[in-house]
Amino acid sequence: KPPQNTKTKKENDPIETANILLQKLPKGWHKDYVMDRLKKLGGSVPYTYFMTNEMNVMQGILEEIRATLSAIKTSIDQPAINSPTVISVAHDLLYQRVPRHWQNLAGSISPNPTNTLTWIGDIVQRCSHLERALQGRERVPCLWISIFSSPEGLLGTIMHEAVQTFDGAANTFEVFNFQTEITNRDKDHIRESPHEGMFVYGISLYGASWERTINE
Repeated sequence: KPPQNTKTKKENDPIETANILLQKLPKGWHKDYVMDRLKKLGGSVPYTYFMTNEMNVMQGILEEIRATLSAIKTSIDQPAINSPTVISVAHDLLYQRVPRHWQNLAGSISPNPTNTLTWIGDIVQRCSHLERALQGRERVPCLWISIFSSPEGLLGTIMHEAVQTFDGAANTFEVFNFQTEITNRDKDHIRESPHEGMFVYGISLYGASWERTINE
């Protein structure tokens, strides 16, 4: 009887793994679909520009993951793989690791590399959140800030919108006071966007903890 931790040949087969991951990988979005959705939303130009860039970044990640998986899948008919990138991905999948190439590609928005299925599952959740964000802020009053490749771009968008909607005669940023407030409300219970600014979640603290009872 084989040991408990012994993987079957099928479980270790990169081609089989590629087949499974291709079925789970989101299809992504066509550029025309993204632009049409943002056009229907209206809203500010900075937010439209920001979301267009973020959708393009995620689409590029999805396309590269799909390309490497498809190359591994077709290797059963064409055994010779000459691409160092595809070989690297196949090697990582063979040893049940999240491919380093994918992690480097995702950069700052790469999920925690626990295992490949969990990593892809996290990418699926991030794509789902981006898709909902295209439906308008009324549908997603609280944004998952850590899924964006440029979270500072989101904060800059909020500032830009505040300046645009200001009714006074101010023409410089110095007269504005931008601040962050921590709410005890659960993100799943937030139904409306704030009057000013935006609700965000997904910020991690390293070497520290947050005490919700005293907001410190």
